Amino acid sequence: MSDIRHIATDGRVNVQIKTESTPHKSGDLQIAGIQYSVTKRAAWTIDEDIQDLENHLILVFRRDHLFALLLTEASLRTMVITRLGKSEYNGLKEVVPLDTSLLNAAFVTGPTRTLWLSGIHGPTSVKADAKSLSGSNLRFALDPVSDQSYHSTAARSDVSLGIGKPRPVGVSPGKSSVWLGGSSNWSACTNAVDAVLKHVSTVDTKSAEPLPFLALPSSDLKGLDSAYEVGLLHPSLLDPSSTLPAEKLQEYEAYSERIQFEIKGSNGITTSVLVRDQGSELGEMVLKLVPGTKDQISVDIQSVGQSKGLEDVTAAIKNEHSLRIRFESGSTLSGQHIYRTQFRDYPFEDYLWHDFKGIDICREKPAGKFDPMKVGHENSLFCWTVHHWPIGQIDGGWLACDDGAMEIADFIHLSSDTLTLIHAKGSGRSEPNRQLSVTDYEVVTSQALKGLRWLDQAHVNSQLEAGLSKKVAKAVWKNRQPSTRDQFLKALKKLGPNFKRRVVILQPRITDRHVAIAKKQVGELKGARFRQLMMLLNSVRVSCHGLGADFVVVGQQVSVTAKVKGT
Repeated sequence: MSDIRHIATDGRVNVQIKTESTPHKSGDLQIAGIQYSVTKRAAWTIDEDIQDLENHLILVFRRDHLFALLLTEASLRTMVITRLGKSEYNGLKEVVPLDTSLLNAAFVTGPTRTLWLSGIHGPTSVKADAKSLSGSNLRFALDPVSDQSYHSTAARSDVSLGIGKPRPVGVSPGKSSVWLGGSSNWSACTNAVDAVLKHVSTVDTKSAEPLPFLALPSSDLKGLDSAYEVGLLHPSLLDPSSTLPAEKLQEYEAYSERIQFEIKGSNGITTSVLVRDQGSELGEMVLKLVPGTKDQISVDIQSVGQSKGLEDVTAAIKNEHSLRIRFESGSTLSGQHIYRTQFRDYPFEDYLWHDFKGIDICREKPAGKFDPMKVGHENSLFCWTVHHWPIGQIDGGWLACDDGAMEIADFIHLSSDTLTLIHAKGSGRSEPNRQLSVTDYEVVTSQALKGLRWLDQAHVNSQLEAGLSKKVAKAVWKNRQPSTRDQFLKALKKLGPNFKRRVVILQPRITDRHVAIAKKQVGELKGARFRQLMMLLNSVRVSCHGLGADFVVVGQQVSVTAKVKGT
């Protein structure tokens, strides 16, 4: 507690300790605390006689070997974190931050509702430097291509802590910060802290990649090339749990924009810079990257010359971890981690499999000139759709064929809460050991993208009404039995405004064996065809998700003994 008390009062004559409790037990927790007040001039005036009085609290909780610190004065949080594990601080040197991968495994689980992302790409006017996202589950909203140049600084996910139903828990792993929101009383506070520490103690795995597609942190300094850009980050991008006053955040933001670094020389690990404040030279610095505690990077700063301006810049870097360095090798130091820019191939995972027994998977429509009345009576993919979609369900819901010029899709399927557009295409090959083909998917994915505008209920309704006179309008089924387009339209109008949307590609060229084998060939040249197809399908997935629709590919389930030649 002596270290904590020193931090609260260090160099601040306007701080007064009000009360200080001795350590005491509360269930499985040991608790101690300090109440103090801070008097300072009001932010809206230059009159020193107008003072604001702030009352703050510091609490220290211990459960077995784990500690939690609660500091109501946000500006002290990073100051405490930077002193953890440091030998010059008697008490805090015995406490080290938890691994970021452990915090990820503990708290970035379940539906992720809020994400704070910081870019590691070079400066560009066509891409945000940082962004925050919110939604019901952002794991499915990330872009597998463009979001690879962002890393997560914080996340807020639903976590089960064993006290009631899962609740939103925020975590900023780089700052060892966890937040749950305010507590209504002291008992609720201690119960929440105890639940968090207990939850962490039960996590026996680590997660280096808690969210898909995003850039991953590293503490490896090998391979760093010379630096080409140095700058300060806005602190709010690093720690969204901060409750600093708006004027303080604005002050930090203005300061980060005022300070410029001109690189004088760099070998990757060590970079010398000339520091300017709005064009005025403050002096030179040497920035040396050093592996820090656990999986973090620390920055050893040597100033060439002395000035108050350089001291302020040094304090900002050390206290706020707000340094960003971009390297020619494509790596970026952001906060306390190295992030490496690299394109990673991500498999497409949203498949539905069917054996297509008795179906000619190379035949898209019934034989001969297309006759809608033959649909469902032969062995084509169109006929399969009538009898087997949705897969595994006895009741088929509503299904309307719309094949032809200016079609919405080959089929529109309607359930009680979901509108599905189905685009079918025959496979170029049918033998179980057939090779994978990207070309087979290029046409049908293009059709699916063109048909995205029809995901709107009103558009579908007007288009189907306009086509009532077409011959294909007779091809309608309810629960796999013939019906009429009029009845289908009545059901469509009852769907309501909050319906789910889905796009389905029915193309059985891909098999479950292709996917199983390709997963064992990651990085191998013979898996290139599979990776090209995954890129194509992921790009369609992104477009569908952008309009709030799920995207599914139906492939063939083949015998597990079949041998696939290549991919």
